[in-house]
Amino acid sequence: MPKTGLVVSGGSAKGAFAVGVAQRLQENLDIKFDLVAGASTGAIIAPLVITDELSVLEELYSTFSTRAILMERNPLDIIRTGSVFETSALRSILEDTYTEERWEKIRTSDKQMFITTVNLQSGRVVHFYTGSDPQTDQDSDLIRITSRSMLLDSVFASAMQPVIMPTVPIGDDQYVDGGVREAFPVKIVIDNGAEEIYGVALTAENEQADDDRFNDLVQVLKRTIDLFSQEVMLNDIRAAELYNKAVLYLEAVKKGLKGALPGEAQKIDETLAQLQPQNPFADTRVVKLHVIRPNEKLIKDSLKFNQADMRRMLRLGGERVDELFPIT
Repeated sequence: MPKTGLVVSGGSAKGAFAVGVAQRLQENLDIKFDLVAGASTGAIIAPLVITDELSVLEELYSTFSTRAILMERNPLDIIRTGSVFETSALRSILEDTYTEERWEKIRTSDKQMFITTVNLQSGRVVHFYTGSDPQTDQDSDLIRITSRSMLLDSVFASAMQPVIMPTVPIGDDQYVDGGVREAFPVKIVIDNGAEEIYGVALTAENEQADDDRFNDLVQVLKRTIDLFSQEVMLNDIRAAELYNKAVLYLEAVKKGLKGALPGEAQKIDETLAQLQPQNPFADTRVVKLHVIRPNEKLIKDSLKFNQADMRRMLRLGGERVDELFPIT
């Protein structure tokens, strides 16, 4: 049976746009996702997509203000703790949201979920996962989520932008936002059999230059991390698109050889089979990838959780789906 995947990039408050997208995809196209992967704000969204509770996500992304989630530390505490914001309020919100009952639904679901983080000690991408044992490659690691507390830790870690927010200890190591290395975790979804993927990237394709002045350390740091994360996300999207082009090209080469040498079709197949161990695209297939992005910049500061802005972004997410996938 063909698998459908959902991928949500990082973007903090801009995650409201992704919630609007997911809601409208379900309402208009009746899409049920078999695999869900998220980094940063996408990691917060993923578990409630698995439990099919998009209305809870809507409430989560439209009722909280910045003061209810983040508190800026004083300069001495920033030096002492190594982070600009204190995030215990966000942890409490996650604990209230991901209850034991919801964890049990996730644990017993036949859907695969991937929470993308980075291990600071190894520097590697680590996907915390639920569902059947997944496939991956040598570039990332996998850790099964075995308890509610581990779910909370992994989601919390994925949402923690380094320096801006504290690291999260899991086992003997420290973990941070997966967007440091993989802001749009589409590869893990491709590797695990998704044939159609809806990917929500939370920056516009052609965002206008920002004329604001950044006059203090926190503003400069936030802007720098935002720019860095955007570039990582764009590279993830480009890699997925290049994957499709490479698979199509190899299929065209194979078809062309058989057309040019009609009597040698079997020999061509045998020769290509012998090369399979060296072929990075062996046993691959073309993936139908829908990248859904806003038409314009959503907000200037993704760490400002303004309720009016959040509701607007929820609406824009739904409208973008209407635009890209019109009902005929």
